[in-house]
Amino acid sequence: MAAEQTGRDGTSLTRKVLITSGVGLLTFLGSATLDGLLEISVIDQLLLTAMVGGIALLTQFLADFENRISGTQDAMVQLTAVQRDSAASTATAISQTFSNISDAAALFNAISNSPLPISFVAALAENSTLINESGSRLIQDVADYEITRIADTMQSLSKSKEITYEGEDREWLLGLTRHSGESIVALSLINNDSETDSLEIGFWTQDLGTRYLDAQQEALDTHPDMTIRRIFIIDDTSLATDQKFLRATRLHSERGIHTRYLTVESVPHHLRTAVSDFVIFDATVAYETVLATRTTASFKPITMTTRLIIDAIRVRRRFRDFELLWEIADDIGDPARLPR
Repeated sequence: MAAEQTGRDGTSLTRKVLITSGVGLLTFLGSATLDGLLEISVIDQLLLTAMVGGIALLTQFLADFENRISGTQDAMVQLTAVQRDSAASTATAISQTFSNISDAAALFNAISNSPLPISFVAALAENSTLINESGSRLIQDVADYEITRIADTMQSLSKSKEITYEGEDREWLLGLTRHSGESIVALSLINNDSETDSLEIGFWTQDLGTRYLDAQQEALDTHPDMTIRRIFIIDDTSLATDQKFLRATRLHSERGIHTRYLTVESVPHHLRTAVSDFVIFDATVAYETVLATRTTASFKPITMTTRLIIDAIRVRRRFRDFELLWEIADDIGDPARLPR
Protein backbone atom coordinates (compact mmCIF):
# COMPACT_ATOMS: atom_id res chain seq x y z
CA MET A 1 0.00 0.00 0.00
CA ALA A 2 2.87 2.40 0.93
CA ALA A 3 4.79 1.51 -2.25
CA GLU A 4 1.67 2.18 -4.35
CA GLN A 5 1.19 5.56 -2.64
CA THR A 6 4.91 6.40 -3.20
CA GLY A 7 4.60 5.53 -6.90
CA ARG A 8 1.58 7.80 -7.30
CA ASP A 9 3.40 10.68 -5.52
CA GLY A 10 6.46 10.24 -7.77
CA THR A 11 4.35 10.32 -10.93
CA SER A 12 2.52 13.44 -9.73
CA LEU A 13 5.80 15.25 -8.99
CA THR A 14 7.24 14.37 -12.40
CA ARG A 15 4.11 15.68 -14.06
CA LYS A 16 4.34 18.93 -12.10
CA VAL A 17 7.99 19.41 -13.08
CA LEU A 18 7.23 18.79 -16.74
CA ILE A 19 4.27 21.15 -16.74
CA THR A 20 6.26 23.84 -14.91
CA SER A 21 9.17 23.45 -17.30
CA GLY A 22 6.86 23.63 -20.28
CA VAL A 23 5.16 26.76 -19.01
CA GLY A 24 8.58 28.34 -18.28
CA LEU A 25 9.85 27.44 -21.73
CA LEU A 26 6.79 28.92 -23.40
CA THR A 27 7.17 32.04 -21.28
CA PHE A 28 10.85 32.39 -22.24
CA LEU A 29 10.11 31.89 -25.92
CA GLY A 30 7.24 34.37 -25.75
CA SER A 31 9.39 36.99 -24.02
CA ALA A 32 12.17 36.40 -26.56
CA THR A 33 9.70 36.97 -29.38
CA LEU A 34 8.58 40.21 -27.81
CA ASP A 35 12.15 41.30 -27.12
CA GLY A 36 12.37 43.37 -30.32
CA LEU A 37 9.14 45.21 -29.54
CA LEU A 38 9.43 45.67 -25.79
CA GLU A 39 13.20 45.55 -25.52
CA ILE A 40 13.15 42.98 -22.70
CA SER A 41 16.56 42.03 -21.46
CA VAL A 42 17.67 38.46 -21.01
CA ILE A 43 17.68 38.89 -17.23
CA ASP A 44 14.08 40.10 -17.27
CA GLN A 45 13.14 37.21 -19.55
CA LEU A 46 14.65 34.76 -17.09
CA LEU A 47 12.91 36.44 -14.15
CA LEU A 48 9.60 36.39 -16.01
CA THR A 49 10.12 32.76 -16.92
CA ALA A 50 10.92 31.85 -13.28
CA MET A 51 7.94 33.78 -11.98
CA VAL A 52 5.44 32.24 -14.41
CA GLY A 53 6.90 28.79 -13.84
CA GLY A 54 6.66 29.29 -10.07
CA ILE A 55 3.06 30.41 -10.39
CA ALA A 56 2.28 27.34 -12.52
CA LEU A 57 3.94 25.05 -9.99
CA LEU A 58 2.17 26.70 -7.06
CA THR A 59 -1.15 26.43 -8.89
CA GLN A 60 -0.61 22.71 -9.40
CA PHE A 61 0.23 22.21 -5.73
CA LEU A 62 -2.85 24.18 -4.68
CA ALA A 63 -5.07 22.12 -7.02
CA ASP A 64 -3.53 18.91 -5.75
CA PHE A 65 -3.99 20.06 -2.15
CA GLU A 66 -7.65 20.87 -2.83
CA ASN A 67 -8.17 17.43 -4.35
CA ARG A 68 -6.58 15.82 -1.32
CA ILE A 69 -8.80 17.88 1.00
CA SER A 70 -11.88 16.83 -1.00
CA GLY A 71 -10.82 13.18 -0.90
CA THR A 72 -10.19 13.41 2.83
CA GLN A 73 -13.64 14.89 3.36
CA ASP A 74 -15.26 12.11 1.34
CA ALA A 75 -13.32 9.53 3.30
CA MET A 76 -14.38 11.16 6.56
CA VAL A 77 -18.03 11.08 5.46
CA GLN A 78 -17.76 7.39 4.59
CA LEU A 79 -15.92 6.67 7.82
CA THR A 80 -18.57 8.54 9.80
CA ALA A 81 -21.32 6.52 8.08
CA VAL A 82 -19.49 3.27 8.81
CA GLN A 83 -18.98 4.29 12.44
CA ARG A 84 -22.65 5.26 12.73
CA ASP A 85 -23.77 1.93 11.30
CA SER A 86 -21.31 0.08 13.50
CA ALA A 87 -22.49 1.99 16.57
CA ALA A 88 -26.14 1.21 15.70
CA SER A 89 -25.32 -2.48 15.23
CA THR A 90 -23.39 -2.54 18.48
CA ALA A 91 -26.23 -0.81 20.30
CA THR A 92 -28.73 -3.30 18.87
CA ALA A 93 -26.53 -6.23 19.86
CA ILE A 94 -26.05 -4.87 23.36
CA SER A 95 -29.78 -4.22 23.70
CA GLN A 96 -30.57 -7.74 22.49
CA THR A 97 -28.00 -9.18 24.88
CA PHE A 98 -29.48 -7.31 27.83
CA SER A 99 -32.96 -8.36 26.70
CA ASN A 100 -31.85 -11.99 26.61
CA ILE A 101 -30.25 -11.60 30.02
CA SER A 102 -33.46 -10.03 31.31
CA ASP A 103 -35.56 -12.86 29.84
CA ALA A 104 -33.20 -15.44 31.29
CA ALA A 105 -33.31 -13.74 34.68
CA ALA A 106 -37.12 -13.60 34.58
CA LEU A 107 -37.26 -17.29 33.60
CA PHE A 108 -34.86 -18.27 36.37
CA ASN A 109 -36.87 -16.22 38.84
CA ALA A 110 -40.07 -17.94 37.73
CA ILE A 111 -38.44 -21.36 38.05
CA SER A 112 -37.08 -20.47 41.50
CA ASN A 113 -40.54 -19.43 42.69
CA SER A 114 -42.20 -22.52 41.22
CA PRO A 115 -43.45 -25.12 43.72
CA LEU A 116 -41.93 -27.78 41.46
CA PRO A 117 -38.33 -28.87 42.17
CA ILE A 118 -35.83 -26.92 40.08
CA SER A 119 -34.06 -30.20 39.27
CA PHE A 120 -37.12 -31.39 37.30
CA VAL A 121 -37.17 -28.30 35.10
CA ALA A 122 -33.39 -28.39 34.70
CA ALA A 123 -33.51 -32.07 33.71
CA LEU A 124 -36.17 -31.33 31.10
CA ALA A 125 -34.10 -28.50 29.60
CA GLU A 126 -30.88 -30.52 29.69
CA ASN A 127 -32.39 -33.64 28.18
CA SER A 128 -34.07 -31.62 25.42
CA THR A 129 -30.62 -30.48 24.26
CA LEU A 130 -29.58 -34.09 23.78
CA ILE A 131 -31.98 -34.55 20.87
CA ASN A 132 -29.74 -35.04 17.85
CA GLU A 133 -30.55 -32.44 15.18
CA SER A 134 -29.16 -34.72 12.50
CA GLY A 135 -31.30 -37.61 13.70
CA SER A 136 -34.75 -38.70 12.59
CA ARG A 137 -37.23 -35.92 11.97
CA LEU A 138 -39.89 -38.09 13.55
CA ILE A 139 -37.97 -38.18 16.84
CA GLN A 140 -37.74 -34.38 16.85
CA ASP A 141 -41.47 -34.07 16.09
CA VAL A 142 -42.32 -36.45 18.94
CA ALA A 143 -40.09 -34.46 21.31
CA ASP A 144 -41.78 -31.21 20.21
CA TYR A 145 -45.20 -32.78 20.75
CA GLU A 146 -44.36 -34.03 24.24
CA ILE A 147 -42.87 -30.71 25.36
CA THR A 148 -45.90 -28.84 23.98
CA ARG A 149 -48.23 -31.27 25.73
CA ILE A 150 -46.41 -30.79 29.04
CA ALA A 151 -46.47 -27.01 28.62
CA ASP A 152 -50.20 -27.05 27.86
CA THR A 153 -50.86 -29.28 30.86
CA MET A 154 -48.87 -27.00 33.17
CA GLN A 155 -50.76 -23.98 31.88
CA SER A 156 -54.11 -25.74 32.36
CA LEU A 157 -53.19 -26.85 35.88
CA SER A 158 -52.29 -23.28 36.83
CA LYS A 159 -55.13 -21.39 35.15
CA SER A 160 -58.00 -23.77 34.41
CA LYS A 161 -60.56 -25.48 36.59
CA GLU A 162 -60.80 -28.52 34.36
CA ILE A 163 -58.60 -30.36 31.87
CA THR A 164 -60.15 -32.53 29.18
CA TYR A 165 -58.53 -35.39 27.32
CA GLU A 166 -60.10 -37.13 24.34
CA GLY A 167 -60.43 -40.81 25.22
CA GLU A 168 -59.02 -42.53 28.30
CA ASP A 169 -55.82 -41.19 29.83
CA ARG A 170 -53.98 -43.82 31.86
CA GLU A 171 -51.07 -41.57 32.88
CA TRP A 172 -53.30 -39.23 34.87
CA LEU A 173 -55.01 -42.13 36.62
CA LEU A 174 -51.84 -43.99 37.56
CA GLY A 175 -49.86 -40.84 38.37
CA LEU A 176 -52.51 -39.43 40.70
CA THR A 177 -52.89 -42.81 42.40
CA ARG A 178 -49.18 -43.24 43.05
CA HIS A 179 -48.79 -39.72 44.45
CA SER A 180 -51.86 -39.65 46.67
CA GLY A 181 -51.16 -39.90 50.38
CA GLU A 182 -54.40 -39.27 52.26
CA SER A 183 -57.41 -40.82 50.58
CA ILE A 184 -58.90 -42.12 47.37
CA VAL A 185 -62.65 -42.46 46.89
CA ALA A 186 -64.24 -43.75 43.72
CA LEU A 187 -67.56 -44.50 42.10
CA SER A 188 -67.63 -47.27 39.48
CA LEU A 189 -70.59 -48.12 37.28
CA ILE A 190 -71.19 -51.82 36.59
CA ASN A 191 -73.72 -52.81 33.92
CA ASN A 192 -74.99 -56.29 33.18
CA ASP A 193 -75.99 -57.08 29.63
CA SER A 194 -78.73 -59.70 29.98
CA GLU A 195 -78.79 -60.47 26.26
CA THR A 196 -75.12 -61.38 26.03
CA ASP A 197 -74.72 -62.38 29.68
CA SER A 198 -71.71 -60.10 29.90
CA LEU A 199 -70.72 -58.37 33.12
CA GLU A 200 -68.65 -55.22 32.58
CA ILE A 201 -65.97 -55.90 35.18
CA GLY A 202 -63.26 -57.04 32.80
CA PHE A 203 -61.44 -53.74 33.35
CA TRP A 204 -60.05 -55.02 36.65
CA THR A 205 -58.36 -58.00 34.99
CA GLN A 206 -56.98 -56.07 32.04
CA ASP A 207 -53.63 -54.29 31.87
CA LEU A 208 -54.76 -50.84 33.02
CA GLY A 209 -57.06 -52.25 35.71
CA THR A 210 -54.30 -54.45 37.13
CA ARG A 211 -51.79 -51.60 37.13
CA TYR A 212 -54.38 -49.36 38.76
CA LEU A 213 -54.98 -51.89 41.56
CA ASP A 214 -51.24 -52.35 42.06
CA ALA A 215 -50.73 -48.59 42.22
CA GLN A 216 -53.41 -48.34 44.91
CA GLN A 217 -51.73 -51.07 46.94
CA GLU A 218 -48.37 -49.28 46.61
CA ALA A 219 -49.99 -46.07 47.86
CA LEU A 220 -51.45 -47.91 50.87
CA ASP A 221 -48.10 -49.54 51.64
CA THR A 222 -46.33 -46.19 51.44
CA HIS A 223 -48.94 -44.36 53.54
CA PRO A 224 -50.30 -46.67 56.28
CA ASP A 225 -52.90 -44.11 57.41
CA MET A 226 -54.33 -43.75 53.91
CA THR A 227 -57.79 -45.10 53.06
CA ILE A 228 -59.20 -46.15 49.70
CA ARG A 229 -62.95 -46.68 49.24
CA ARG A 230 -64.92 -47.65 46.17
CA ILE A 231 -68.68 -47.88 45.58
CA PHE A 232 -69.90 -50.10 42.77
CA ILE A 233 -73.14 -48.85 41.26
CA ILE A 234 -74.98 -51.86 39.79
CA ASP A 235 -78.13 -51.84 37.67
CA ASP A 236 -79.45 -55.17 38.94
CA THR A 237 -79.62 -56.51 42.50
CA SER A 238 -78.73 -59.98 41.23
CA LEU A 239 -75.23 -58.71 40.43
CA ALA A 240 -74.48 -58.49 44.14
CA THR A 241 -74.12 -62.29 44.20
CA ASP A 242 -72.66 -62.75 40.73
CA GLN A 243 -69.41 -64.71 40.83
CA LYS A 244 -67.61 -62.37 38.42
CA PHE A 245 -68.60 -59.34 40.44
CA LEU A 246 -67.50 -60.97 43.69
CA ARG A 247 -64.13 -61.90 42.19
CA ALA A 248 -63.65 -58.28 41.14
CA THR A 249 -64.42 -57.06 44.64
CA ARG A 250 -62.03 -59.63 46.10
CA LEU A 251 -59.23 -58.13 43.97
CA HIS A 252 -59.89 -54.91 45.86
CA SER A 253 -60.21 -56.38 49.34
CA GLU A 254 -56.96 -58.33 48.97
CA ARG A 255 -55.19 -54.99 48.53
CA GLY A 256 -56.85 -53.29 51.48
CA ILE A 257 -59.41 -51.36 49.43
CA HIS A 258 -62.83 -51.00 51.07
CA THR A 259 -65.76 -51.66 48.73
CA ARG A 260 -69.53 -51.34 48.89
CA TYR A 261 -72.28 -51.60 46.32
CA LEU A 262 -75.43 -49.67 45.56
CA THR A 263 -78.21 -50.34 43.08
CA VAL A 264 -79.30 -47.59 40.74
CA GLU A 265 -82.86 -47.78 42.13
CA SER A 266 -81.66 -47.19 45.69
CA VAL A 267 -79.84 -43.96 44.81
CA PRO A 268 -81.86 -40.99 46.13
CA HIS A 269 -83.29 -38.76 43.45
CA HIS A 270 -81.32 -35.73 44.56
CA LEU A 271 -78.09 -37.75 44.12
CA ARG A 272 -78.88 -39.28 40.74
CA THR A 273 -76.85 -36.61 38.96
CA ALA A 274 -73.83 -37.61 41.06
CA VAL A 275 -73.81 -41.15 39.67
CA SER A 276 -70.92 -41.33 37.21
CA ASP A 277 -67.49 -42.92 36.96
CA PHE A 278 -65.14 -40.74 39.00
CA VAL A 279 -62.20 -40.92 41.39
CA ILE A 280 -61.27 -38.25 43.93
CA PHE A 281 -57.64 -38.10 45.07
CA ASP A 282 -56.80 -36.58 48.46
CA ALA A 283 -60.13 -34.71 48.30
CA THR A 284 -58.50 -32.17 45.96
CA VAL A 285 -58.51 -33.58 42.41
CA ALA A 286 -61.35 -35.42 40.66
CA TYR A 287 -60.75 -37.79 37.74
CA GLU A 288 -63.90 -38.42 35.74
CA THR A 289 -64.59 -40.47 32.62
CA VAL A 290 -67.50 -39.80 30.28
CA LEU A 291 -68.79 -42.81 28.38
CA ALA A 292 -70.22 -42.74 24.89
CA THR A 293 -74.00 -43.18 24.62
CA ARG A 294 -75.09 -46.80 24.49
CA THR A 295 -77.05 -47.22 21.27
CA THR A 296 -77.76 -50.98 21.39
CA ALA A 297 -77.82 -53.67 24.06
CA SER A 298 -74.73 -55.30 22.58
CA PHE A 299 -72.80 -52.04 22.35
CA LYS A 300 -69.95 -51.95 24.85
CA PRO A 301 -69.57 -48.42 26.22
CA ILE A 302 -66.22 -46.79 25.55
CA THR A 303 -64.60 -43.80 27.22
CA MET A 304 -65.32 -40.73 25.13
CA THR A 305 -63.50 -38.13 27.25
CA THR A 306 -61.56 -37.91 30.49
CA ARG A 307 -61.86 -34.86 32.70
CA LEU A 308 -59.45 -33.76 35.40
CA ILE A 309 -61.35 -31.43 37.73
CA ILE A 310 -59.22 -29.19 39.95
CA ASP A 311 -61.86 -26.64 40.90
CA ALA A 312 -62.08 -26.85 44.71
CA ILE A 313 -65.83 -26.19 44.91
CA ARG A 314 -66.72 -28.88 42.39
CA VAL A 315 -64.35 -31.40 43.97
CA ARG A 316 -65.80 -30.79 47.44
CA ARG A 317 -69.31 -31.25 46.03
CA ARG A 318 -68.31 -34.59 44.48
CA PHE A 319 -66.65 -35.70 47.70
CA ARG A 320 -69.76 -34.79 49.70
CA ASP A 321 -71.97 -36.77 47.30
CA PHE A 322 -69.67 -39.78 47.66
CA GLU A 323 -69.91 -39.64 51.45
CA LEU A 324 -73.72 -39.57 51.25
CA LEU A 325 -73.75 -42.55 48.89
CA TRP A 326 -71.24 -44.42 51.06
CA GLU A 327 -73.54 -44.12 54.07
CA ILE A 328 -76.43 -45.82 52.28
CA ALA A 329 -74.36 -48.35 50.30
CA ASP A 330 -74.28 -52.02 51.34
CA ASP A 331 -71.21 -54.01 52.36
CA ILE A 332 -70.30 -56.73 49.93
CA GLY A 333 -69.50 -59.21 52.69
CA ASP A 334 -66.61 -60.91 54.37
CA PRO A 335 -63.66 -60.83 51.95
CA ALA A 336 -62.52 -64.21 53.20
CA ARG A 337 -65.74 -65.77 51.99
CA LEU A 338 -65.61 -64.23 48.53
CA PRO A 339 -64.86 -66.63 45.66
CA ARG A 340 -61.38 -66.70 44.18
